[in-house]
Amino acid sequence: MEHDNIREKVTEPEFQGLLPSSAPNYILRGHGAAIHAVRLFAQNLRLVSGDADGWVVVWDMVTKRSIVSWKAHQSAVLEVKAFQFGSVTEIYTHGKDHKLCVWGFHADDELSLSRSLPLDVARTHHTGSPPSLVHSLPVNALNFCSFSLLFLGNWCQSRPARHNWGPINSQGVQPRADGAPEQTGEAEKGEPKLRDESEKAQQSESSKAAGGEETANPQSVQALIESGIQSLIAVPNTLNSGGIDIYHLPSKRRVSTIPAETSIETGMLMAVNIFVSKSDELYAAAAYEDGHVMLFACRADFRNQDAIQSNDADSSWKWDKTYSHKSHKQPALSIDVGPCKTYFLSSAADSMLVKHPIPTPSPASSSLPGAAARYSPLIIEKAGPAGQESLRVRSDGLVFATACWDDTVKVYRCQTAKKMTSLSWHKEGCHAVAFGEIETGDGASSGSLMDNPRLAGTFSLAAVQRRRAVNVQYTHWLVAGSKLGRISLWEMY
Repeated sequence: MEHDNIREKVTEPEFQGLLPSSAPNYILRGHGAAIHAVRLFAQNLRLVSGDADGWVVVWDMVTKRSIVSWKAHQSAVLEVKAFQFGSVTEIYTHGKDHKLCVWGFHADDELSLSRSLPLDVARTHHTGSPPSLVHSLPVNALNFCSFSLLFLGNWCQSRPARHNWGPINSQGVQPRADGAPEQTGEAEKGEPKLRDESEKAQQSESSKAAGGEETANPQSVQALIESGIQSLIAVPNTLNSGGIDIYHLPSKRRVSTIPAETSIETGMLMAVNIFVSKSDELYAAAAYEDGHVMLFACRADFRNQDAIQSNDADSSWKWDKTYSHKSHKQPALSIDVGPCKTYFLSSAADSMLVKHPIPTPSPASSSLPGAAARYSPLIIEKAGPAGQESLRVRSDGLVFATACWDDTVKVYRCQTAKKMTSLSWHKEGCHAVAFGEIETGDGASSGSLMDNPRLAGTFSLAAVQRRRAVNVQYTHWLVAGSKLGRISLWEMY
């Protein structure tokens, strides 16, 4: 395929030669409808995507093939998030069918899961089972606003540590080479098969011994997830589309509501993001249909389990509006919080990108009338063509990206909100972008495969598998989902 030279000139000399090329590294094909959400997880070894027909696919980033594919919702998927805790994968999906679902599967169940991609379902025999449905929560999906998720407690300590020289282990962190037959979802760039015939034979015998088609064990997966880390989920209010409901999992209780504004007509809630500041305060950033962007601070002990389980939990959570600004002339479409928790960014249907402060005033001062008006945006930048959605800040806080209505993905510097480059491979529009996790230490150099004396010069299948996994883990991925159902994978600096 012929590509035009679409990379824009970058004025900052330190970024010359470090930006993505004019064509993506890989293209994943398998969805039959527009991609609405993409997320990388499991230390960049896995990718989850959701489309306008309700399908969700989990991809192996090493083999570029599907691990599981299923129809999670009866209408369009608004958002997907996925996490891997030990040997269990949790997937959160939010659909326009007014359902927020939590799915899960164990590493030992992966071979029994359905791998048939949406484009393959009509012409291939559908085998395998979907992941176990652990929770299903009825929520308001009349808005285009997707959910926001916050784990309670120091959940990062529960994540498996990044392996310093290869795949994590056989408990699910390292994707397995599936040895699946060729399918539509395979990357255009060929990948060598890693399984030998003996491994395939052993797997076949295991499947036969299990009585043919295997099924996931929903009870064990559900028990593992429900006994795990608790979380808060923010979605649009059920009765007033300008308000925000906060739910608790696994109890499925609505623990708080941030009411819609009464002094101004903000319209529908378009985006929400709940997070904990460095001062350990719970915040909710919100963007609205009229262009307003607001920030609310919770003045309650949001980790108090007694308060969460009580019948009057909703009334005990007090929220103060600490920031409010009409930043956009058109509906705001997306927001994301910087990793340092000192600012957040918003994009909209207009051409403006806005960087907002995260003030941390005392509870007394923030409750005074007009307190939210004391703060102004840090940066207001005209970004060019109108319409930028799915704003995502990279984990190192250096850059952010947006999916644009002009069929491009644009990358900006977080410090200045100035454009660095524009990626224009997709022809029919982009709706979703995501960054891979960035290793902030020096593990990429000190923990390479060839630095390990046991594996240097080793060319076994296991060593090749480990080397490829390490490369995937430390690649600075940028992922984009298009209207035509294709997912592009780009490598950044």
